[in-house]
Amino acid sequence: MGQLKRRLGWISAIVVVMAALLAVVFLVGQSRGVSSASSNPTITEIQRIGELVVLRVTVADVLEDSTDDFKGVWIVRGDALVAVDMHLAELKSTDESTKHLEVLLPQPRVIQPRVDHQKTTTYDISKRDWWNPFVGSSEEFSDQGMLKAQEIVESASAGDEVMDQARDQAELVLTNMYRLVGWEIDVVWQD
Repeated sequence: MGQLKRRLGWISAIVVVMAALLAVVFLVGQSRGVSSASSNPTITEIQRIGELVVLRVTVADVLEDSTDDFKGVWIVRGDALVAVDMHLAELKSTDESTKHLEVLLPQPRVIQPRVDHQKTTTYDISKRDWWNPFVGSSEEFSDQGMLKAQEIVESASAGDEVMDQARDQAELVLTNMYRLVGWEIDVVWQD
């Protein structure tokens, strides 16, 4: 858990730097007349961000699996990205007098979960029926184990704590981006 918090701390720092870079790009675009003539922020500016990756989650777990023919144990290592699809953002309200806007965002989701095959270790695969060596395939069993390992990585990356951190990071990016141009933003998350 401590290692996860340290990694989330580093990821937070990276997200803040990314937010600053996005804000600079946003300001340069404003100064060059790239966006519309309106002084109000538009939803298009947020949607142009696209898929905003806010976290990279590292997973380490143990997988135990068995079939009628085999049993096995793997030490699974992998990672996944957690992102918010800004294409789906909606502008709820804008108040030019107070320079305040409210944006509706979709929930973060896990993208690209992967098993790191260089770091994942097969601890043990053994045949249950040692007296019948011609039944079943250890390679097929191992492949099925890796599919389950992928599911473990995805499931572990979608935990409540991780999703809370992802929402916080997305809000931080948008808050910093709009604060640089004098606006305050409130993020509302879709149910």
